[in-house]
Order: sequence, then C-alpha cells, then structure tokens
Amino acid sequence: MRTLHAEIQKRPAAGRFRPPAIRAILKLNRVLALKPNDDGFDWAAECSDSDKLPYFLDAYAGLCEDDDERYAVMMLILFSYEQRLAPRAAGHNEELWARICGVLRQDRAVHRDGVEYFACPNIANPHCGHELT
Repeated sequence: MRTLHAEIQKRPAAGRFRPPAIRAILKLNRVLALKPNDDGFDWAAECSDSDKLPYFLDAYAGLCEDDDERYAVMMLILFSYEQRLAPRAAGHNEELWARICGVLRQDRAVHRDGVEYFACPNIANPHCGHELT
C-alpha cells in the first residue's frame, strides 16, 4: 500500500491544515444523516464510519457540488479509512484504497491540506500520528 506520507514528500510544503467549511458540514450532516457531537470540533473524526466507506465514496462522486464539499467528504473518507486500519478492525482493502487514491489524484489541489494533515510531514518519524500513514 502506497502511503500518504510517500505522496506528500513529492511536493513542497503547503499551508496549515484547514477544517471543512461549516456550510459543507451542515449540508453533509443533513444529506448523509450524520450525527456529530454538538461542538463539531472534529467533525470528520466524529462522523467517520469505516463500514460506510463505499457510501461516502459514492457521495463524493454524486453529491458534492463544490470544492468545500469535496474536501469535507474526503476528510470523512480518510478518517473512516483510518478507522479501518486500527488494530482489530477490518484492515486494508485494495479496492477501496484504489478508489480513494483515484479521487485524491483527480482533485489533488482540493485535498492538499487534508493529505498533509494525515502525512504529518513535520514529524521526524513518518509512522507517527496516524494509522493511515
């Protein structure tokens, strides 16, 4: 499995991590029937669900109307895939990972900050921080 850390090392450093736009979060909560905590501080982590990855990927392709929505759904997808990689979880799935990577490559500029967040490029140990990387 090609890691996000390897992908991020191919480009110069980017800006800081940005959370998904509130407008996109509110729409996705309604349309995808997501139930975050009241504060919504870690919306994508709170709403992630590894069992819904195919559903989230389909939503990305058919529901998103702008870059803010694409970014928000991709963060939801990445947090959900990370859940899948946790100990005693389902583990890596080549088909799902290929779909995720295809979308990341297709909309590279949209997801740059999200990929950087998971890649932890400023941490000396590339295996530190996220199961995904």
